Formats: sequence, C-alpha cells, structure tokens
Amino acid sequence: NKDTVFSGASVMKVPILLNAYINLEKFDTRHETWLRKMIVESDNYSANSMLAVSVGGGPTDTDKALEGALAMSDMMKKSLDLEHTYQNMPYEAADYLIKVRGITIKRGPAVEGPKPYTDADPVLRTTPFEMSSIFLMIEQCSNGQGILLEKFDTLSSARCMEMIKRLEQNGDKTRMVAGLPANTVVAHKSGWIEDMQADVGIVRSPGGNYLTAIYVYKDIRGTNTFLTDKVATPVIAAFSRLIYSYYNPMISSQ
Repeated sequence: NKDTVFSGASVMKVPILLNAYINLEKFDTRHETWLRKMIVESDNYSANSMLAVSVGGGPTDTDKALEGALAMSDMMKKSLDLEHTYQNMPYEAADYLIKVRGITIKRGPAVEGPKPYTDADPVLRTTPFEMSSIFLMIEQCSNGQGILLEKFDTLSSARCMEMIKRLEQNGDKTRMVAGLPANTVVAHKSGWIEDMQADVGIVRSPGGNYLTAIYVYKDIRGTNTFLTDKVATPVIAAFSRLIYSYYNPMISSQ
C-alpha cells in the first residue's frame, strides 16, 4: 500500500530537516541543538523552531512556524512533485493558533489517495512512497546526483551527506533497528501516534544497501483502544528483519 495516505507523525521531521538545509546556508549552535533534538530525540518543539527559522522567524514564534510549515508543504508539492506530503500546522500548536489566534488551518480532504484508507491526520500527511522518495533524493544528492542538486543551490553532496549522518544518529532502536543485526548502520526516522506507527530509512548491509518504509495502522475509531508499542514495534522489527533477510539470506540464517 505504498500510495496509501497516512498521518505524517514524526517521520515528517525528515522533510523539515531537508527544508532547513534548503533555506539555511549554514547553522549556528542553536540550529545544531534543534536539529539534533529533532532527529535524535524526535522533539516536536525543536522541529517547530526549525520551521520558524527557515522563514526568518524566531525559535518560539508559532506564527512563523506556521508560515514555515506551509512554505515547506508548498515546496514539497511544486518543486518535488510530492502531492500528499504536507504539514499545514506546526506540532502541538492547535490550541494557540486555532483557539487563541482564531486562525483557520488548511485541512486535507476527508478521503485522500487510493484505498485502503486510514484515519489520517487532516493537517499532517504523507505516503510510504513519497516519504521514501525524500530519503532517496537525499541519498542521491549525497552521491552528487539527483533532483535536489538540480533544484536548490544551497545543497551540495557534502550537505546531503550531513543529513544522512544526522539520520544515522536517530535514538529509536525499538522499531526498524530492532529487527537488524547489531551495529547495522541505518539512516532512519520513526514516528508514532495513537493509531499508526512507522519507520522509514536506508539500511547498509553486506548484501546491499536498501531503502524501506514500514507503516502499521489500526482503525481505532469508536473504540477505547490504541495501537500500543507492545503490539506495533515487534511487527515493524519483524518486517525489517524479513527485508534484511532477502538481501542477506546466509547472514540472516546464522
């Protein structure tokens, strides 16, 4: 279901990372702190800070973070042809922007993309294919190739390699990484909300490097349940192990 629309969750921090590199030619010590916390710890407020500064705002300026999120979404669609990858509101900003400021937030359609459908977040969405495409673009750029270098003068192979190295520092070892042999190098970003968990990344293996996107969803509408870590993380790890075994059958059987 590569084209099914899912909630973006924290996997959207990879587009935010790319957006920061496109809009900021260099990073100061504050930026470095936010980038690290955004990827390593999946910190939402650091992601909002990077959205804000990408359009010239201050780190705590929620209005500028909204502007940055909308500009990023516009770039994803118009420059990278990613129709279903967008963030129309910063993380955890509904109370301030809607209830205090009275801003009308742009929302996606109730049903978007092909079946099967999920109960996707109306303001924060992507698909496994589109998120994988972003990873692939960054990887190609790190090798001196691809659309990112053609479109954006602020990017270089060295800067794209920096993004890959940042994603290799992701602190989540319970999902995709849990299904891989110890010390496997993985540049990835995971995300989780009440009804969906995901992990997307590039795995370096003896049998070949590969890119995978694993999304797990449970329809919890009308129930008092949610998709727990106890249920979801072993499933993601098992799929990860299965994919790894395709590229490394002898190693996986040892």
